[in-house]
Amino acid sequence: MLAHHNPEEALRYFNQALDACPVDKREGFTRILFYTGISLQKLGYGGCAVKSWKSAAQIRKNGLCNKMIERMTNSYGMTILSDSGGMENIEDSDDFRAFSTIQQTRYLVSRMQGRFGSQAEKDMVLDIIRTAWEELSDSQDLKALSIRERIRLFHEELIIFPYLECPEEWENDTIPYDFKRNQRVFWDSPCTCGSGRPYGMCCGRIPSEDELEFGLF
Repeated sequence: MLAHHNPEEALRYFNQALDACPVDKREGFTRILFYTGISLQKLGYGGCAVKSWKSAAQIRKNGLCNKMIERMTNSYGMTILSDSGGMENIEDSDDFRAFSTIQQTRYLVSRMQGRFGSQAEKDMVLDIIRTAWEELSDSQDLKALSIRERIRLFHEELIIFPYLECPEEWENDTIPYDFKRNQRVFWDSPCTCGSGRPYGMCCGRIPSEDELEFGLF
């Protein structure tokens, strides 16, 4: 199906293969997850593809899936955008995308259904985020900060959204911890899932836009 440029049908077959694959067949399991990611990528769900490859990397550290993650993600762990006319549009900026996703997540976790109720609601939230980003980027020299420092800054930027319902309390300073090693996990620490990748590029990475809509919650 992939060879015939039909990734949607291929994805259906790979899902069936995952259901049928015995859990002790590690090689077959990682191979199915690899091609599941390829199918998702061709369908335009790059973030979901990375999630599939990340699951395979937990089983086999030095396989093709880790190479695909390195090739297809930026320094935030988000999927690299295809060429869409250059970086003149702020929405093509890795920094803006990371900031926007963090703020959208903050908004969505306050919503009972965990998603936008309408396109108008989404447009309103994105407009507010763009305005906040312009103010933040004008007041900060982001290039002088490390990725870890930028993420911290993005989390600390509190945007007051006009919620249609009383939001649940959201804690934005969750501290990742490795209970096996009895130590805190930092951005460049080995990920606790066992993939062999840094935490900030694995389980602690910034999700991509399609993951907000498909599967983050």
